[in-house]
Amino acid sequence: MGSPLASLARDDVFELAAVLSGVARVRRRFLPFGSAGPAPTRSIPSGRERFGRERTTALARAELYNFLAASFAEPPSAAYLDGLQQSGAIPLLTAKGFGGEDFRLWAETLGPHRIGQDLPQAYSQVFIRPGPQHAPLLATAYLPTGWSNEGAEAAALSHGPAAEAVEAAYVDAGLVVGGDGPIAPQHLTVELQFMHHCAACEAAAWGNEDAPLARGWQDRQREFLARHLQRWSVAFARRLALIGAHPYYRALADLTVRFLEADSLELAPSDLLSVR
Repeated sequence: MGSPLASLARDDVFELAAVLSGVARVRRRFLPFGSAGPAPTRSIPSGRERFGRERTTALARAELYNFLAASFAEPPSAAYLDGLQQSGAIPLLTAKGFGGEDFRLWAETLGPHRIGQDLPQAYSQVFIRPGPQHAPLLATAYLPTGWSNEGAEAAALSHGPAAEAVEAAYVDAGLVVGGDGPIAPQHLTVELQFMHHCAACEAAAWGNEDAPLARGWQDRQREFLARHLQRWSVAFARRLALIGAHPYYRALADLTVRFLEADSLELAPSDLLSVR
């Protein structure tokens, strides 16, 4: 795995989003619930051109969150594998150094049929089958209480503190976990999809030239990153490296960690809002 502290530049996010956006769409995991709580109001300088730049950035971020959520959601479908092969995503990820040497070597030897053989099996082995090569996709496995035995993993599916905390954030944004089948609220896919939803709402607010509402959605994202996703994503990536998971999924974990770090910087409040 590449260094988890090496953030992406904004241009990297745009480039990755452009290539990866057509690969997959995540199945909807949320249902509306009431309405989003009130957003903080800030005084934001107006400017149609500036709103357009902010909207473009939010859309790119939303696309990248969507791709990551879809990639970790389930074993890759034929459509996902075809989109990944046709998009040029793998050469781009290797060119930017994600996943390290193992991923580069795998990509260099990738034949026309190998991706369809490797990735579904790799997903099942790492994320579904129990055993020493298992890396749970649940926040509870990597938070201070930890995951050290089979009973603890079963408990991680229940509504403990981690699940209750993220559910509170979802409800405050006017959502509840639902949609396509049962899934734990603290599942990596759900947390990433929540960030996708908030970034898309931010983009819509910028499109309507509603800067205070857009900043409110940014505040939600910044808080969710700090309180939830960033608290366990590095440990998840380290787990994949420790068990020798497939290079593709190690590269995705590397991308996730570095993107979250870059996004937290992108969303950081500034006293110079007019020049962002």
